[in-house]
Amino acid sequence: LGVRPPGYKPTSLDYLAYESRRDEFLLSSRGRAARFAGGIVGRLASEGTDDELAARGPSDEIFDDGVRFWDGQSQTAYWDDALTLEEIHLICGVYVKDSTESDGWQKKEISWWPKPAAFFHSGLNIGWWSPDCERWFQKRLREIKQN
Repeated sequence: LGVRPPGYKPTSLDYLAYESRRDEFLLSSRGRAARFAGGIVGRLASEGTDDELAARGPSDEIFDDGVRFWDGQSQTAYWDDALTLEEIHLICGVYVKDSTESDGWQKKEISWWPKPAAFFHSGLNIGWWSPDCERWFQKRLREIKQN
């Protein structure tokens, strides 16, 4: 989502701009990969995709940005879409905040939502999207929108 200047404070309008960019991406053929990513990425993707998109099957980019499943022995391998790091960052609302110090440029990644690794290691991650996860999600969403 770009670089923000020192002292930048996000607003609810910034969040609406993020949602617009995220949802535009999720309507592309790559939205299916996001929907099936699970965790926080999958939950965010459910805001901008529908079941019809998910049922379409892998995108045309499957061999460029996909993942191969192969048991190492059989002649058959299966492919599915996988998200790039940039796509994951877009979905989670990551932007870079310039925290310039007198000795040079420093950057800090900030996001509207936790990146997958942070969510994975949180106490909310129990292997599926639980009612506790949804309560946390809805509470966070209210906080963001109330700013």
